Amino acid sequence: MTFEQLRYFREIALTNNFTKAAENLFITQAGLTYQIKQLEMELGFKLFDRNSHHVTLTEQGHMLKPIVENMLEMWEEAYRLASLSLQEGESILRVGMIELMDEDAIICANRVFRELHPSSVIIPHFMKPAMHQEYVNGLISNKADVIFIYDDEIGSASSISFVPLSPLYHGALINADDDLAKKERSLRFEDLAGRTVVLPEALLQSENKRRYESLVKRISSILPPIKLLYVSDRESMRVLVADIEAVGIYPYSCTKGIDPARFKLIPIEDGVQPVHAGIAYLRTTENPLILDYVRLCQEAFEQATR
Repeated sequence: MTFEQLRYFREIALTNNFTKAAENLFITQAGLTYQIKQLEMELGFKLFDRNSHHVTLTEQGHMLKPIVENMLEMWEEAYRLASLSLQEGESILRVGMIELMDEDAIICANRVFRELHPSSVIIPHFMKPAMHQEYVNGLISNKADVIFIYDDEIGSASSISFVPLSPLYHGALINADDDLAKKERSLRFEDLAGRTVVLPEALLQSENKRRYESLVKRISSILPPIKLLYVSDRESMRVLVADIEAVGIYPYSCTKGIDPARFKLIPIEDGVQPVHAGIAYLRTTENPLILDYVRLCQEAFEQATR
């Protein structure tokens, strides 16, 4: 259960309409529906009764609504008080964060930024991969100052400047005892022929599927055929890799949570043009704090690749 899921639940309960709630939240309706389904699965009961005409709370949803409202009101009040407690001359930098980025480089940039601007406060906001479009809309509507995002998710938003920071290559997550783990070179998809390959379930979401369309097509062309499995999270992927000796397709730049004694992450030469993760901000901004933060992130990522 996440803070964002609770916000989404509250908005649907207020509007009784998924489409309207998605518009108010600056999120796609598909993404909103996906998050509510995830919340319902975790809770073990339905929150809404849905048909073609309207949306209503279930009995359990009615019971949960006041609890969620109180939780969110307390958090929002704490956020407001924290903002009011800023001393004169202090300012807030609202940063939208995504997974699959080099966390060490971002931490380094944040540290230098705080040293240069001790009167400024960085407030991070974390987002799951299936919900990134909300970041783009939030940036355009001035609900965030900068966002970390993928270049193919900016779309045709001419009001946004995008600075690429790192390419996102694919890697093969393999059991450390697997014969493939003994290879001293990068892998090709042909090396996975006849194996079971695990992909993140989020790729089935329409806004992510575009990015991986060529990847899935490439995997599907291998003979003997590769069996594809989809999982909801990385922990489930690691379990399958360990238990049935499957191969997980994993961002090569993201090693968080990988036990080197149990797994090996090997780069894949897939011939697919990599997506670039980067930082975005409004093209018209003249805020020196935002521009300085972007510059420091560029320098931190350049240093990390040397």
